[in-house]
Amino acid sequence: MRHSAQHLTFLLVTAGLGGCAASHAIAPLEKGQSGITSSIGGPFVQYGSAPIPLPIVSVGYRYGIDGHTDVHGSVYLTQLALFKVGGFDVGVARELLTADGPRPRIMADLNTHWFFGDRAKTGPDGGFRFFPDLSLVATWDLGRAKHHLYVGVDNFFEVAPSFRYYPTPILGTELKASKGLGIQLELGWNAFWKDTLPVNPVWYGPGNLGAVSVKIGFNGYFPTTKKHSSKQAAPDPVVAEPAAAPMEAP
Repeated sequence: MRHSAQHLTFLLVTAGLGGCAASHAIAPLEKGQSGITSSIGGPFVQYGSAPIPLPIVSVGYRYGIDGHTDVHGSVYLTQLALFKVGGFDVGVARELLTADGPRPRIMADLNTHWFFGDRAKTGPDGGFRFFPDLSLVATWDLGRAKHHLYVGVDNFFEVAPSFRYYPTPILGTELKASKGLGIQLELGWNAFWKDTLPVNPVWYGPGNLGAVSVKIGFNGYFPTTKKHSSKQAAPDPVVAEPAAAPMEAP
């Protein structure tokens, strides 16, 4: 039981750290467009006598490939500062189905989380862990400003030393504060089928099951740079005027 509780604590923390960024799979960027992402938040844990979300911070970058596919990457700052463990992710998000009226957009996001080292002066030497993650998200576009409402599931996998699968339902929104800034709020429920009563620290979830998480994100959108063709348009052909008729002698 103790080993199981310790493993659940490890996975709740790791899933919170690994999935620290709010979802990228909301809407694709335009071709050639780029953006920056940042988010803070995580699963609720007891701190003193009050529940607070883990202050997990990530900063990342996105780039639009073809108007339907984005590549992205993030670095995790909290675990490096608090636990001396480095971490980052790289992934690709793809629009599988475009939005059409009441029909939502469907997107998939394949992400890979990488953790390495233990730079603390004391304690055990650090190792290396790899966690794949696949999100499936349905998004509705709202209003002319392209606000977004989305729902989906984030599928977090542990592949070694044993295989485990942890799905997390998510519900969120992105409100466009301006053309270049989106503010994101996302709720999740990590390990919703797991009893957390024997786990220390105390996690907060409905019926003592799993842990509810909340994340706030800030997404910056850079304008698309249109590349002008290096080939100049050919000039219009010059049409020669007809020669004047010769004058006849009187």
